[in-house]
Amino acid sequence: MIKTVIIDDHSLFNDGLASILKEYKNFKVIEQIYDSRQAYYKCVSLRPDLLIIDYNMPNLNGLEVVKQIKSLNYACKIVIVSMYADKKEIELFKDEGVDGYINKTTAASSLIDALNKIMNGEQVFIG
Repeated sequence: MIKTVIIDDHSLFNDGLASILKEYKNFKVIEQIYDSRQAYYKCVSLRPDLLIIDYNMPNLNGLEVVKQIKSLNYACKIVIVSMYADKKEIELFKDEGVDGYINKTTAASSLIDALNKIMNGEQVFIG
């Protein structure tokens, strides 16, 4: 069971992604976070296996959240999701040690395939 946390300030996307993941028995959404400022503290206590983080959020953007989570020094896979990432931003994600990037327009089946690959140690960047 892959303990998953979704961090996205848009309720419709966050809830929709949680619904998609709940259809697959190997994913268990243990927390949905709508305010990026809560991500660090929730991850300290929950210690998820997988974080799915929106890039464009108010207060702290996804890359700032990634830096906070990486400071915890525990092994979890981190995937950035966004509508608006270009090659330069994707390179920044890779430089920060993100395991994957998935565009929000990606089909659910492709998303699940990518997440499974990431959980098996691959890096997946779908623009």
